[in-house]
Amino acid sequence: MSTSRKNYYSENYVLLGKPYEQQEIIQCIVNEYKDKHSDFFEGERDSFVFELRYTEPFEKQFTELKRLQGLAAEYAGRRNEFKGYIIINLSSYLSHANDHYLKIILYFLLDMNDRWKYIFLIDNKNQKSVNELISKVLHYFVSDNIPCKVIEERKEKEEVKILNSICKAKEISCSDDVKSLFVELLNHDFKEEVISQLITSISWYSHKCINMELIDRLISDPDSLIHYMLSKDELCHLVELRKEKEKHEEARS
Repeated sequence: MSTSRKNYYSENYVLLGKPYEQQEIIQCIVNEYKDKHSDFFEGERDSFVFELRYTEPFEKQFTELKRLQGLAAEYAGRRNEFKGYIIINLSSYLSHANDHYLKIILYFLLDMNDRWKYIFLIDNKNQKSVNELISKVLHYFVSDNIPCKVIEERKEKEEVKILNSICKAKEISCSDDVKSLFVELLNHDFKEEVISQLITSISWYSHKCINMELIDRLISDPDSLIHYMLSKDELCHLVELRKEKEKHEEARS
């Protein structure tokens, strides 16, 4: 496969996001494949979900393969075998990407790829663990020359809606870089109420118009309201995010 190609056709996918909120895209993937390869599917249904349970490395028995095969046999119905998509939640192996049993099941899945196609679900809360697990999955698929496409749920969308709703209700305008900063704070588990109060208090200094210059000034002023409104950890987090954005802006310029 040429690395210069921007797009490539894949039958297998990794979906990053909340595993139980991906039904729409899962159905789109299955329907699209069925439109192109209607004669591929066999069994009582086109797809089924398999929750891969974590098995400790010291456990002598790994029962997940038999459990998966049992489900596939069940959904085969009157057919000899199930052929279709298996939606596999791999989230239990976050922080365990190098475990031997994960390697075993991935090898098994690769061997079955002519009959089964896969949509792997990975909860993307912890980016470091997510990257390690994706890397491991892609390593085995690429080594076997089997394309596997990664699709990430854009969490920013919901946070942007929240931020826009706050600003609209308070009739406050924020510059684009400020909006980006507040979205990052929401993504880092800042409560919506905290962000709302923060925006309100900052706007008092600027006639309801907030830019990054104002935020920097308030951060550096120990007597400003934000030093009293935010906890020590929250303030440190805000400062760290601001520094990261400054570095990014410098690198781009």
